[in-house]
Amino acid sequence: MEAGSSIQNFMSHIDAMRSLIGFMMVLPSTMPYVMTLLTEDQRRAIYEPCVLPWIDFNRALYANPSLYVDPPAPLAVDPNCPPLQLSDHIKKRLGKCHPFFDFVHAPLTHPLDTQVSLVCINYCWDAYDTFVKNVVSAVLQSHPEHPNAKAYREESDRLRTANSSFATDKQLAILGLSVSDDYLKEFLAASEPSWSLAHARSLLTLAKILRSVFAHHFGRPDDRLKDFLGEHQFEAVRISGDHFEVLIPLVRDIATVVQGHAMIIERRRAETYA
Repeated sequence: MEAGSSIQNFMSHIDAMRSLIGFMMVLPSTMPYVMTLLTEDQRRAIYEPCVLPWIDFNRALYANPSLYVDPPAPLAVDPNCPPLQLSDHIKKRLGKCHPFFDFVHAPLTHPLDTQVSLVCINYCWDAYDTFVKNVVSAVLQSHPEHPNAKAYREESDRLRTANSSFATDKQLAILGLSVSDDYLKEFLAASEPSWSLAHARSLLTLAKILRSVFAHHFGRPDDRLKDFLGEHQFEAVRISGDHFEVLIPLVRDIATVVQGHAMIIERRRAETYA
Protein backbone atom coordinates (compact mmCIF):
# COMPACT_ATOMS: atom_id res chain seq x y z
CA MET A 1 0.00 0.00 0.00
CA GLU A 2 1.34 3.41 -0.93
CA ALA A 3 1.97 5.84 1.90
CA GLY A 4 -0.13 8.53 0.22
CA SER A 5 -3.23 6.35 0.39
CA SER A 6 -2.33 5.32 3.94
CA ILE A 7 -2.70 8.88 5.25
CA GLN A 8 -5.98 9.26 3.39
CA ASN A 9 -7.31 6.02 4.84
CA PHE A 10 -6.14 7.01 8.31
CA MET A 11 -7.76 10.44 8.17
CA SER A 12 -11.02 8.96 6.90
CA HIS A 13 -10.98 6.43 9.75
CA ILE A 14 -10.41 9.08 12.41
CA ASP A 15 -12.97 11.43 10.88
CA ALA A 16 -15.56 8.65 11.17
CA MET A 17 -14.79 8.29 14.87
CA ARG A 18 -14.92 12.07 15.39
CA SER A 19 -18.33 12.07 13.70
CA LEU A 20 -19.55 9.59 16.32
CA ILE A 21 -18.39 11.88 19.11
CA GLY A 22 -19.95 14.87 17.35
CA PHE A 23 -23.23 12.99 17.06
CA MET A 24 -23.23 12.14 20.76
CA MET A 25 -22.60 15.76 21.72
CA VAL A 26 -25.16 17.30 19.33
CA LEU A 27 -28.05 14.88 19.94
CA PRO A 28 -28.66 15.83 23.60
CA SER A 29 -28.67 19.52 22.79
CA THR A 30 -31.31 19.20 20.07
CA MET A 31 -33.57 16.30 21.11
CA PRO A 32 -35.29 18.23 23.93
CA TYR A 33 -36.59 20.76 21.45
CA VAL A 34 -38.10 17.98 19.36
CA MET A 35 -39.72 16.39 22.40
CA THR A 36 -41.34 19.62 23.56
CA LEU A 37 -43.14 19.96 20.24
CA LEU A 38 -44.97 16.65 20.62
CA THR A 39 -48.66 16.84 21.43
CA GLU A 40 -50.05 15.25 24.57
CA ASP A 41 -51.59 12.44 22.49
CA GLN A 42 -48.26 11.79 20.79
CA ARG A 43 -46.44 11.63 24.11
CA ARG A 44 -48.94 9.10 25.43
CA ALA A 45 -48.66 7.06 22.24
CA ILE A 46 -44.90 6.63 22.57
CA TYR A 47 -44.86 5.99 26.31
CA GLU A 48 -45.35 2.22 26.42
CA PRO A 49 -43.31 1.13 23.35
CA CYS A 50 -40.51 3.69 23.73
CA VAL A 51 -40.30 4.99 27.27
CA LEU A 52 -40.91 1.91 29.44
CA PRO A 53 -37.93 -0.02 27.97
CA TRP A 54 -35.66 2.92 28.82
CA ILE A 55 -36.97 3.03 32.36
CA ASP A 56 -35.94 -0.62 32.82
CA PHE A 57 -32.60 -0.13 31.08
CA ASN A 58 -31.57 2.94 33.08
CA ARG A 59 -32.62 1.40 36.39
CA ALA A 60 -30.33 -1.56 35.67
CA LEU A 61 -27.51 0.53 34.20
CA TYR A 62 -27.23 2.81 37.20
CA ALA A 63 -28.22 0.13 39.73
CA ASN A 64 -30.85 2.54 40.99
CA PRO A 65 -34.37 1.07 41.30
CA SER A 66 -35.63 4.39 42.70
CA LEU A 67 -35.32 6.09 39.31
CA TYR A 68 -38.70 7.24 37.99
CA VAL A 69 -40.55 6.30 41.19
CA ASP A 70 -41.39 9.90 42.02
CA PRO A 71 -43.31 12.17 39.65
CA PRO A 72 -41.02 14.14 37.35
CA ALA A 73 -39.62 17.33 38.85
CA PRO A 74 -37.80 18.74 35.83
CA LEU A 75 -34.37 20.22 36.33
CA ALA A 76 -33.24 22.08 33.25
CA VAL A 77 -29.93 21.11 31.65
CA ASP A 78 -27.73 24.17 31.28
CA PRO A 79 -26.81 24.45 27.58
CA ASN A 80 -23.71 26.41 28.59
CA CYS A 81 -22.44 23.76 31.00
CA PRO A 82 -18.66 23.26 30.51
CA PRO A 83 -17.98 19.98 28.65
CA LEU A 84 -15.97 18.44 31.49
CA GLN A 85 -18.84 19.04 33.93
CA LEU A 86 -21.54 17.72 31.63
CA SER A 87 -21.42 14.13 32.91
CA ASP A 88 -22.09 15.12 36.52
CA HIS A 89 -24.54 17.83 35.48
CA ILE A 90 -26.72 15.44 33.46
CA LYS A 91 -26.48 12.51 35.86
CA LYS A 92 -28.05 14.63 38.61
CA ARG A 93 -31.01 15.15 36.31
CA LEU A 94 -31.55 11.57 35.16
CA GLY A 95 -34.89 10.35 36.41
CA LYS A 96 -36.06 13.88 37.16
CA CYS A 97 -37.44 14.60 33.69
CA HIS A 98 -39.31 12.46 31.20
CA PRO A 99 -37.46 9.10 30.86
CA PHE A 100 -37.40 9.53 27.10
CA PHE A 101 -34.87 12.31 27.65
CA ASP A 102 -32.64 9.95 29.58
CA PHE A 103 -32.05 7.62 26.65
CA VAL A 104 -30.51 10.60 24.85
CA HIS A 105 -28.50 11.88 27.79
CA ALA A 106 -27.40 8.64 29.47
CA PRO A 107 -24.46 7.95 27.10
CA LEU A 108 -22.86 11.21 28.26
CA THR A 109 -22.71 10.07 31.88
CA HIS A 110 -20.76 7.48 33.80
CA PRO A 111 -20.60 4.54 33.12
CA LEU A 112 -21.57 4.77 29.45
CA ASP A 113 -19.40 7.77 28.65
CA THR A 114 -16.30 5.88 29.79
CA GLN A 115 -17.08 2.92 27.56
CA VAL A 116 -17.66 5.21 24.58
CA SER A 117 -14.45 7.12 25.33
CA LEU A 118 -12.28 4.02 25.73
CA VAL A 119 -13.65 2.39 22.58
CA CYS A 120 -12.96 5.55 20.58
CA ILE A 121 -9.47 6.03 22.03
CA ASN A 122 -8.68 2.42 21.16
CA TYR A 123 -10.14 3.11 17.70
CA CYS A 124 -7.80 6.10 17.28
CA TRP A 125 -4.74 4.20 18.37
CA ASP A 126 -5.44 1.17 16.18
CA ALA A 127 -5.80 3.48 13.19
CA TYR A 128 -2.51 5.20 14.02
CA ASP A 129 -0.72 1.89 14.53
CA THR A 130 -1.97 0.60 11.19
CA PHE A 131 -0.97 3.84 9.47
CA VAL A 132 2.59 3.69 10.84
CA LYS A 133 3.00 0.06 9.79
CA ASN A 134 1.79 0.89 6.27
CA VAL A 135 4.19 3.86 5.98
CA VAL A 136 7.17 1.84 7.21
CA SER A 137 6.34 -0.98 4.81
CA ALA A 138 5.92 1.43 1.89
CA VAL A 139 9.25 3.16 2.58
CA LEU A 140 11.13 -0.13 2.81
CA GLN A 141 9.59 -1.32 -0.46
CA SER A 142 10.02 1.90 -2.43
CA HIS A 143 13.52 2.83 -1.20
CA PRO A 144 15.27 -0.42 -0.25
CA GLU A 145 18.76 1.02 -0.88
CA HIS A 146 18.26 4.21 1.12
CA PRO A 147 20.70 4.39 4.09
CA ASN A 148 17.76 4.66 6.49
CA ALA A 149 16.15 1.51 5.07
CA LYS A 150 19.43 -0.39 5.36
CA ALA A 151 19.86 0.78 8.97
CA TYR A 152 16.29 -0.28 9.69
CA ARG A 153 16.85 -3.79 8.37
CA GLU A 154 20.09 -4.15 10.31
CA GLU A 155 18.44 -3.09 13.56
CA SER A 156 15.43 -5.31 12.85
CA ASP A 157 17.71 -8.32 12.33
CA ARG A 158 19.65 -7.53 15.50
CA LEU A 159 16.52 -7.26 17.62
CA ARG A 160 15.07 -10.41 16.11
CA THR A 161 18.24 -12.30 17.03
CA ALA A 162 18.04 -10.89 20.55
CA ASN A 163 14.33 -11.76 20.71
CA SER A 164 13.50 -8.12 21.44
CA SER A 165 10.65 -5.99 20.17
CA PHE A 166 11.18 -3.13 17.70
CA ALA A 167 9.52 -0.12 19.32
CA THR A 168 7.46 2.07 17.00
CA ASP A 169 9.24 5.26 18.03
CA LYS A 170 12.59 3.67 17.28
CA GLN A 171 11.40 2.49 13.87
CA LEU A 172 10.30 6.01 12.99
CA ALA A 173 13.56 7.50 14.27
CA ILE A 174 15.74 5.20 12.15
CA LEU A 175 13.69 5.97 9.06
CA GLY A 176 13.86 9.72 9.72
CA LEU A 177 10.12 9.98 10.36
CA SER A 178 10.07 10.98 14.02
CA VAL A 179 7.61 13.59 15.24
CA SER A 180 10.19 16.12 16.40
CA ASP A 181 9.44 19.10 18.64
CA ASP A 182 9.80 21.57 15.77
CA TYR A 183 7.27 19.75 13.60
CA LEU A 184 4.85 19.30 16.49
CA LYS A 185 5.12 22.98 17.49
CA GLU A 186 4.27 23.97 13.93
CA PHE A 187 1.23 21.70 13.95
CA LEU A 188 0.02 23.01 17.30
CA ALA A 189 0.44 26.62 16.23
CA ALA A 190 -2.04 25.98 13.43
CA SER A 191 -4.48 23.61 15.15
CA GLU A 192 -4.33 24.12 18.93
CA PRO A 193 -2.34 27.27 19.73
CA SER A 194 -3.34 27.16 23.40
CA TRP A 195 -1.68 23.77 23.89
CA SER A 196 1.88 23.43 25.11
CA LEU A 197 4.27 20.93 23.59
CA ALA A 198 4.30 19.04 26.88
CA HIS A 199 0.50 18.84 26.92
CA ALA A 200 0.39 17.37 23.42
CA ARG A 201 3.07 14.82 24.31
CA SER A 202 1.27 13.84 27.51
CA LEU A 203 -2.01 13.40 25.64
CA LEU A 204 -0.41 10.80 23.41
CA THR A 205 1.08 9.00 26.40
CA LEU A 206 -2.30 9.05 28.13
CA ALA A 207 -3.91 7.54 25.05
CA LYS A 208 -1.39 4.67 25.11
CA ILE A 209 -2.04 4.02 28.81
CA LEU A 210 -5.83 4.13 28.46
CA ARG A 211 -5.65 1.77 25.51
CA SER A 212 -3.64 -0.69 27.61
CA VAL A 213 -6.06 -0.37 30.53
CA PHE A 214 -9.00 -1.02 28.22
CA ALA A 215 -7.39 -4.00 26.49
CA HIS A 216 -5.49 -5.70 29.30
CA HIS A 217 -6.99 -4.65 32.63
CA PHE A 218 -10.73 -4.98 31.98
CA GLY A 219 -11.16 -1.22 32.27
CA ARG A 220 -9.71 -1.04 35.80
CA PRO A 221 -7.16 1.71 36.51
CA ASP A 222 -3.70 0.20 36.89
CA ASP A 223 -0.67 1.61 38.71
CA ARG A 224 0.73 3.13 35.52
CA LEU A 225 -2.42 5.20 35.00
CA LYS A 226 -2.52 6.25 38.65
CA ASP A 227 1.14 7.28 38.60
CA PHE A 228 0.68 9.18 35.34
CA LEU A 229 -2.29 11.12 36.66
CA GLY A 230 -0.30 11.87 39.79
CA GLU A 231 2.24 13.69 37.62
CA HIS A 232 -0.09 15.18 34.98
CA GLN A 233 -3.38 16.95 35.54
CA PHE A 234 -6.22 15.72 33.33
CA GLU A 235 -9.67 16.71 34.55
CA ALA A 236 -11.23 14.43 31.96
CA VAL A 237 -9.97 11.30 33.75
CA ARG A 238 -11.22 10.70 37.27
CA ILE A 239 -10.28 7.70 39.42
CA SER A 240 -12.43 6.50 42.31
CA GLY A 241 -11.21 3.28 43.90
CA ASP A 242 -11.06 0.54 41.28
CA HIS A 243 -13.29 2.47 38.89
CA PHE A 244 -12.57 5.47 36.75
CA GLU A 245 -14.35 7.79 34.35
CA VAL A 246 -13.03 9.03 31.03
CA LEU A 247 -15.07 11.98 29.82
CA ILE A 248 -16.03 12.07 26.16
CA PRO A 249 -14.43 15.48 25.35
CA LEU A 250 -11.00 13.91 25.98
CA VAL A 251 -11.48 11.81 22.84
CA ARG A 252 -11.51 14.89 20.64
CA ASP A 253 -8.20 16.08 22.11
CA ILE A 254 -6.58 12.67 21.70
CA ALA A 255 -7.89 12.39 18.14
CA THR A 256 -6.35 15.78 17.36
CA VAL A 257 -2.89 14.89 18.62
CA VAL A 258 -2.97 11.45 16.97
CA GLN A 259 -3.98 13.03 13.67
CA GLY A 260 -1.19 15.58 14.08
CA HIS A 261 1.39 12.82 14.52
CA ALA A 262 0.17 11.01 11.43
CA MET A 263 0.24 14.20 9.35
CA ILE A 264 3.79 14.96 10.47
CA ILE A 265 4.96 11.43 9.67
CA GLU A 266 3.43 11.69 6.21
CA ARG A 267 5.07 15.09 5.67
CA ARG A 268 8.47 13.79 6.73
CA ARG A 269 8.05 10.75 4.49
CA ALA A 270 7.36 13.02 1.50
CA GLU A 271 10.38 15.21 2.35
CA THR A 272 12.80 12.35 2.96
CA TYR A 273 11.73 9.88 0.29
CA ALA A 274 10.59 12.16 -2.53
